Amino acid sequence: MTVRARLSIIYPDDIRTVYGLITSKAPLVLQFGSYSPSMTQDCLDMTLQWHEAGASKCMQVEFLKAEGNLVSFKAVKDLRGKADCAHRVEYKGSFDIKKITADEYSSYARRAERLNSANKNSIVNKIQSIIPNESISNQHLFKFLIEMDAKLDKLIYLAESESRVNDLTTTKALYISSEGCGFFTGDAIKIGDLFFIEARAFDTGGKLRFAAVGKISGGRKTKLGILADLEFTDMEEAVKENIIRYVFEKDRELLKEARDK
Repeated sequence: MTVRARLSIIYPDDIRTVYGLITSKAPLVLQFGSYSPSMTQDCLDMTLQWHEAGASKCMQVEFLKAEGNLVSFKAVKDLRGKADCAHRVEYKGSFDIKKITADEYSSYARRAERLNSANKNSIVNKIQSIIPNESISNQHLFKFLIEMDAKLDKLIYLAESESRVNDLTTTKALYISSEGCGFFTGDAIKIGDLFFIEARAFDTGGKLRFAAVGKISGGRKTKLGILADLEFTDMEEAVKENIIRYVFEKDRELLKEARDK
């Protein structure tokens, strides 16, 4: 029986999501709508995700060979963490992060709570909550206004970057789910390390605004640094729901793009 799967491919300068059908698990073979060598060349990491018996499965894989649209992969590592296995999508943007100590955890958890509370009470968030109930024409208008707000946020962020007193470091984001996220770091990390993270609203066109604390649940070395998996902790359900909404909206967009090609 074939199973639909999502292959996340990380390149030095890009992230790509490709959908295919698992036609064999031993050996692991996927059938794509189309395949070209550029899909797997120069990639830093590939993660395959699918659903089986009501559970999400996630695995790090490596390219072996291709015969037409049938592509064989080697299973490298079974990813079992909550952040790894949650339904996730690519996140093309950046996170502002800070490695924190156990003594700093409570302070940064409160900081995340304050930022999320401000986001929840913002006009943009209130507009997002009513969009599904509006007419199609109004939905387009509201989405346009949110995108304009995000562009303004970016201009303000860049204008204030030199004068801002900031204890955070900007790092390349990789993926997002309701349970965690992935990012690149050049610093040494270990399982259990604590981090504060803030997502930039303008990276998602204003659709997603949040801050969180979490712990490192895994990591993989690449030639560009460490691909770190962060599992969120102490996150409010309302914030999780916003992330879930974004993940499924993004997944639908990616699926539509794949079908239209």
